[in-house]
Amino acid sequence: MPNLLRGANPLSRIFLMFIWVTPLLGSIDWVSAAVSLALTLILAPLCGVSWVRLFKAGWFLFLIAPISGISMLLYGEPGGTEYFSWWLIAVTQNSLTLAIAITLRVFAVALPMVVLARDIDPTELGDALSQILKLPSRFVVGAVAGVRMMTLFQSDWQSLGMARRARG
Repeated sequence: MPNLLRGANPLSRIFLMFIWVTPLLGSIDWVSAAVSLALTLILAPLCGVSWVRLFKAGWFLFLIAPISGISMLLYGEPGGTEYFSWWLIAVTQNSLTLAIAITLRVFAVALPMVVLARDIDPTELGDALSQILKLPSRFVVGAVAGVRMMTLFQSDWQSLGMARRARG
């Protein structure tokens, strides 16, 4: 499987995350979120993350995104054709559009993070933070420890899953 990110500096990945996601945080339209999501799905296999691996890593988004969309559907800015109304709840054409946009935006913001942050080596990150950004050693050690703890958590989670399967 090709991997365009192999050998890339971890700071380049983090910088790319900010460039990719920051415009999405300021927009509310569904088109930009859909375009970003489509690009993520197209580029993920080229970055060494298969679609199966992407969906396994982002399974929780299928729980979070609908919750944010439903809240926007029920309590979003009313406007346009009204489909349903009861007390504080008003489902209108505008709130439906906002719900779709917010749901897509949750996916469009989180999935690029999964692709770009996957397989960042903690030692390389620490080297880049200290040598390129000249950050203080305490911050660098904390960042390396945080990334290392995430990799340990992932391996522990996999071991727990294998132990559960072995027990039946």
